[in-house]
Amino acid sequence: MVLSNAEFGYFVTQVGLAAASFGVTQDDATAVGMSLSKAFGYKCSPEMMIIPNTPAEQQSICTEADCPTSPNATCAAYSTFAKPSLAASNISSPVGGTSSASGSSTARASSSAVVQSVNAAAATGSVAGIILGAAALAVAAL
Repeated sequence: MVLSNAEFGYFVTQVGLAAASFGVTQDDATAVGMSLSKAFGYKCSPEMMIIPNTPAEQQSICTEADCPTSPNATCAAYSTFAKPSLAASNISSPVGGTSSASGSSTARASSSAVVQSVNAAAATGSVAGIILGAAALAVAAL
């Protein structure tokens, strides 16, 4: 992910709000937010292990110029990040169609576009999914 400091802050806030909606206490949600910030919120962070018994890897997702630089920065180890592109451009534009007993072709076309988009994100190694999984592990560990 290539996020600015504001985008990263928004992401962490949304994770906290999602946790709170499931009944996680404010103290626990704050702890998760701090863990996310420490693990992913500094550009040029050295490799670290997030999930036990897995190799240490680069974890920085806040990589724009306004992101704080890690105190132990390893910027030379990071290649230039490319902004992600839209996986499917027709997600919000339903395809016209007629209804049938099994549902409309519009719904099927929109569903297909969403599935294609999700599959494309998964194929590119979606960091967001990994981060959300790590956040879930962090909440479970509390």
